[in-house]
Amino acid sequence: MDRLFLPAGAGDGIVHIIGSVIDDSYVSGAQEIRPGTVPAFWACGIRTPNGLSKSNKEQIKILAVRGPVSAAALGIEGQVPIGDSALILPAIYQPVRAPSYEGRSICIPHFSDTRSDGELLAISNCDAVVRPNIGPDLADVYRLVDIIAAADFVLSASLHGAIIAAAYRRPFCFWDTGLPPDVPLKWSDFATSANFESIFATTITDARAVYDKSIEPHIRLPALAPLVESAPFAVRLDAYRKVQAFDASQQSQSVPPALSQAVPINLAHELIGHLAARLNHTPGIDPKERASQEGSPSLPAEADAHLPKRAAHLHDQTVALLNDRNRMRRRFFQRVKFRWRAARYRRVIQRSGLFDEAWYRKTYPDVGDKPVDALWHYVNVGRFEGKNPNPYFDTNWYLWNYPHVLTAETEPLTHYIRKGAREALSTGPDFDTSAYLQRFPELKNGNTNPLYHFLTRRDDDAVQPTTPAPRDTASHIQNPGPAIVLVDEIYPPPPREMSGMAGTANLIMQLLESGFRVVFIAYAQFHDPSRHRGWLENAGVEVIDGSGYPSIDAYILEEGARTDLILLSRIHVGGRPSSPGSGAASPGPA
Repeated sequence: MDRLFLPAGAGDGIVHIIGSVIDDSYVSGAQEIRPGTVPAFWACGIRTPNGLSKSNKEQIKILAVRGPVSAAALGIEGQVPIGDSALILPAIYQPVRAPSYEGRSICIPHFSDTRSDGELLAISNCDAVVRPNIGPDLADVYRLVDIIAAADFVLSASLHGAIIAAAYRRPFCFWDTGLPPDVPLKWSDFATSANFESIFATTITDARAVYDKSIEPHIRLPALAPLVESAPFAVRLDAYRKVQAFDASQQSQSVPPALSQAVPINLAHELIGHLAARLNHTPGIDPKERASQEGSPSLPAEADAHLPKRAAHLHDQTVALLNDRNRMRRRFFQRVKFRWRAARYRRVIQRSGLFDEAWYRKTYPDVGDKPVDALWHYVNVGRFEGKNPNPYFDTNWYLWNYPHVLTAETEPLTHYIRKGAREALSTGPDFDTSAYLQRFPELKNGNTNPLYHFLTRRDDDAVQPTTPAPRDTASHIQNPGPAIVLVDEIYPPPPREMSGMAGTANLIMQLLESGFRVVFIAYAQFHDPSRHRGWLENAGVEVIDGSGYPSIDAYILEEGARTDLILLSRIHVGGRPSSPGSGAASPGPA
């Protein structure tokens, strides 16, 4: 939920986003809880062919359904998107390695199955049992996904166990445990949506044969973008872009890896992966209860011997941290990533010779003669405060004039060292890289950085730099896409990596990258200039202020018909609603 939706919903009604719940019992239950409400159903399925009466159907909103069987029974074929919400997972979540389950076959019983692990393993001949009975925390959900994505084969009596396996391209099959399925229609509903035959198998051997013959050659999962576009909640823009990219990868038949290979295998990953080995634990089952179950398999006791005491201690600390809240888990890895990047930036800058420590200490008294590593301070603190590494590299100017650097998730000076110099990007209002390279063409081979060449010879009159010409931004402003007017209190500073308060700036960049024409109005600074205006215009944002219109009302009255959406941000911080025809001359949000 937190990775897909913004924390805003469709009113105060009742919304179902998973399960076989399009049924009279759920409609009646919703109306009992909140009389007069209109329940909404998204990516759900029916329970029985006639489970929803005509009268109840007229009182609900169906935004999307799990599969063609549900659509046909409801008489809405071709009218709403098809797909189960769990199929979205691979687009927004990359599983963490679970080494204890890699290369192993797992069976997933229904959550109501009370038989012991030993009995279930005897039926299936799988290597391990994974229970879907998990806790309410998102970390528990992600942990189960991690296990399914790591497994060699998934034999599942839980429909969503099979759906998650299919989503992450793990071999799977529906499992006949000997007990009647609770909702028979849901299996064929999903299978039909994914273009394969609904066949159940009892043992892992039979399941592999079914997968090889009847599932793998035919399975085609539905596109995710139409499903997300019909969602009942506001979708995160970054999540929607990931969904689009995922759909594109499927259309090009490039299968994404089940596990993220972009993140190095670090200690925390290894410790998490050894959870089952150390505690002999299956999600949803207490370790003591499992140990008492007859025939319950366990990993070799000597597996624990491979974990040093220190690693075991760190393991406990790490698991406690990551399972506290999922956001804590992400924050932990963000810090690791930030520190790793900061160390890399420091090495690159130090080797380049472009950091002037004496100038930095003299220019910024908060650093001065304090016993702190000045370069460390710049990389970890100073750059976020707009401090510069030398008198000829202006951090803010560089970001304002080259907005693509904002989305590159890199430190500005490092970007210039690695790419900017080769692209002839200027470093500030006092150094024109392009003109300097024309004067010294021997530097174009890339062996010597042009700014370094100048800094080491700046006392020579022959090497004095020229001022960069102003950029022509007219071509950037005329974006032909849908027009969005964003009204905020003040001009936002450029987004900074790990800044924490760059929501408005990041939203603007994402809207521009998605093809929107963005118009920005700062109502508290409508008649006042701001140094933060420059990066907006260079990024392609059309900035409206008092130089062109007497008030925000006047702009809305003139341009409102050509505007697709107006977003109001922080109107409670001194703004006021605007009404057409009010004649107000003072600026205020529209």
